[in-house]
Parts: sequence; C-alpha cells; structure tokens
Amino acid sequence: MAGINITSQGDSSQACQHGDQNKPSRNSPWHTSKAKVRDFNICLSNPWSVCNKITSLNDFIIEQDLDIMGLTETWLTGSDRNNPIISALIPSSYNIKYNPRMPCGGGTAVIHRSNLNVKPTPDTHSMESFEVLDCSVNATQILRSCVVYRPPPRGNNYIVKQFFHDADAVAFLFLVTSFGFQQHVTQSTHGGGHTLDLVLSRSMDSLVLTTLAEDHGFPDHFPVFLNLSMSKSQLPKQSVTYHKVKAIDPSALSQVVTSSTLCSSAATEMSLADLTKLYSSELSSIIVSLAPLRTRTVTIRPESEWYNSSIREAKQRRRQAERPWRKSGLMVHRKIYIQCGNSTDPLPANKLPSDLTDMFSDFFVQKITRIRSSITCDNHNPLVEPPALGVETKLSHFQHITVDEVTKMIRSSVNNFELDSMPTCTSLVKQEVTAFAPVITSIINKSLESGSFPTSFKRAIVTPLLKKASLDPDIPKKYQPVSNLAYISKVIEKVVAAQIQTYLSDCSVCP
Repeated sequence: MAGINITSQGDSSQACQHGDQNKPSRNSPWHTSKAKVRDFNICLSNPWSVCNKITSLNDFIIEQDLDIMGLTETWLTGSDRNNPIISALIPSSYNIKYNPRMPCGGGTAVIHRSNLNVKPTPDTHSMESFEVLDCSVNATQILRSCVVYRPPPRGNNYIVKQFFHDADAVAFLFLVTSFGFQQHVTQSTHGGGHTLDLVLSRSMDSLVLTTLAEDHGFPDHFPVFLNLSMSKSQLPKQSVTYHKVKAIDPSALSQVVTSSTLCSSAATEMSLADLTKLYSSELSSIIVSLAPLRTRTVTIRPESEWYNSSIREAKQRRRQAERPWRKSGLMVHRKIYIQCGNSTDPLPANKLPSDLTDMFSDFFVQKITRIRSSITCDNHNPLVEPPALGVETKLSHFQHITVDEVTKMIRSSVNNFELDSMPTCTSLVKQEVTAFAPVITSIINKSLESGSFPTSFKRAIVTPLLKKASLDPDIPKKYQPVSNLAYISKVIEKVVAAQIQTYLSDCSVCP
C-alpha cells in the first residue's frame, strides 16, 4: 500500500495512488479538470523501481503537466550510484526530495516544480511498519504532504500486523473516518483488481476536487491523479526569436539561389574549402532574407536534453496505439500500447550522458584500431588469388558526375538531415532541385578531383542502436553507431560508393 498525505494550512490530509483495471475513460473528471490550466495537479505512482524507467517517468511528468509527483517503491538506496539516475529522472525546472531504503526495495520520493518551496519535515521518530516522506509545500497556500508506503506481507513477519490494527477493509475505513479523514478512491488501483492505494483528505476540507486512477502502462499499479482546488504559480515567460523557415516560398527560394554567388562563374573557380564555406554562408543569408527574424513570448516549460525527433516520432506512434485501446478497452489493444511504450532504444543504465558519450566514443575508436591491427597481408595463404590487373584497369581517379545524376539523387533522398545549413529546408531543396543541383554538383566534383572530403561535412550526430532488442544494453559491443550527417556528405558518399562498387564488380576484385 502506498500514499501521499496532502493537508491545507499545515494540517495533514492523505492522498494515495489508485487505479482502475476497467476500460479507461477520456471523459473522466481528471481530463475535464485538467483543461483548467491554473489547477494544481498532483500524481502518485508506484513504478516498482525508478531505476529502469528513468526516461518514461521523466516524460510522464512533463506530458501530464504535474506540479508534484509522489513516488513509492523507488528502489533508491541513497548511495552515489543513484546520482546519475536522479539526474536523468527529474526534468529541468524540477527538484526531488527522497527517502531511500537500504539495501534495496521500498523508498519514497517527491518530485516537484522548482518554484515550489518543498521542505521535508525532520525525522524525529522511526517507523517500523511503513515508510513516510513528510513535507511542507509552500505554494499559493501552505500544504503538508506525506508520501506513505507500507511494505507487502513477508510471511509471518510482525511488521504487517503493526501497520493496521485490523486487516479488514471496513475496519480501516472506520478508522479513517474516526480521525476526520475522507477516502476518495472509488476504483481498483491495481492490475489485479484490488484497491491497494488510497487518497485521503480531511473531511472538513474541500481541497481535493477530483481523483482518477488510470492505466498508463506501468507495472501493477496505476498512476493516481489529484486535482486540488488551489491555483498554482504561473510558469515564467521569455521572448524568443526564430526564423519561420517553413513559410519560405519555394519559387522565391529558387530565384534567389539562381541569382546568388553560388551560381556565378566565380564560384566554379573556387577551391573545395572556399566553395563549401560559401555554400553554408550564402544559404544562411538566404534564410534570413526569405524568413526574417520573428519574436514571440513563450512559456518556459520543462524540457529534456535527450528529447529528439526520434523520441517524438516514437511518442506519436504510442499515442496512435493508445487511441484504440482507450476506445475499446480490450487487452489486446493494451498490449500493443505497452509494446509501443517499450520500443524506445535502450541505453546503459546508471550513467550520466557525458559518461555515455565517452564510453561509446572510446569503444568504437578502439574497435576500429583492433580491426585495422588484425588485418594482415599473408602472401603465403591469401584468401583469394589476386587478379592480374593492367594499368588500364586500375582505379586511379574518380569520374565526374553530371548535374542530371545529382538531380536524380536529390529527388530520391530522404529529408531527415539535421546538420545542414538549411536543416528544415531539405524538402524545399528537393522541390527546387534545378536551382541547387549545379552548385552541389560542383562541390561533389571538386571533392572527387582533390581526393579529399570537405571538413565541414565530417560532423555527425551519432546514435548507438542495439543490434537486436534482446541483447544486453549494458554491453557496448552489442551496439552499432548510426550517423546523421550533412545532406551533401551523403550524396558524395553515394557517388564514391557507386564508382568503387562498379570497379570492383567489373574487375572481379571482390572475393
């Protein structure tokens, strides 16, 4: 059993998590009241260890717009090994107070907005039959919050008998009433159909407006949402500037590019380094001219450094799977929804982002070194008889590529490039390929002539992906690095690969 106690003006009312195993409803009181932006939103969850659900809980807090989240069974031990977990668990603009339990299991925590003054009450006595995190919350009014967790039965262990004087539910409800509390949960709170988690508040208060337990794919227990009849502090705002690139007119883009220095005779005489530099600077100037800088005021909301386009697409797929489940309530639709939630690419646990970067970088660099050192030229026992090549059959240089060939490659390419001068305009480049193809062809041919690759195109966003979902995510060699490069770098790569492949095939050089 788990709980969070909420009391107005320094008293103690109790709120515990609850859930419903039946068909979830989007017409519930929580979803109705959630539209009131100024309402104070609290959630309690028993995730059964936060250590392996870091990103899920982080994203859950942001997506549900929570002011406070109470957690039980955190499995945090209070050791230094928890530091990377806690750092990745809490979103920006949030803080955490937690009460660990040694050596493992149990543990309570409160994650709250950083603009809320949350202070744990000094622990003056030890509880043997349950765990509690007692905090005062200074919001628009003073609250007292107690997150309570009662460990499950352990055979004939005495601690089960000490928490409640009577195991009978009716007796417990009578006890709650006799102390002037009201129990708000009317649903089952566990996947097995049990009401294990409760929400209590003082009977004389009208602090708790609504409660809702709803399945969100966490094991066993359902998150419990509380909506309080108190306003919350406004989120801070700031002015931001941006270029509305998507509003660029393709025909205007084509006209400006055609009349720019990129398409002049002077550009064809430039070196590869100068031409690539001109390409980036000219396109940046074109963006400024066609999409002038705009300013608007936005609300500063918590964000996660790890949130990227891949995670956004994964969340969209999960929402698509969630809709039929919410509508039908069928278990098969719930399983599909859960699978979508578990389909994110795993990474080694208990490591800070900087440590992960160093770990993967060192591993892949060392891997390349090992591969190179293992390749030896054994003339006595060759893997394949080397062909007798004449001078005329050797690949001494690369062939120039035509504008038509480049045009065809651009039109058949994808749009997910993040490191270009116009990263969000790849589709515009494809639409107006006639304007861009000549300068891109010139860059490619200069690279083929010089036998060098433009330095500015060597940067990449590298994502380590598990080779198979069943592999251990804590072992670096189970990953393969996938690079997102600049657009032109991929075109050059395709041109070179195609010419090498043609040569190897024509000369029968491949084993």
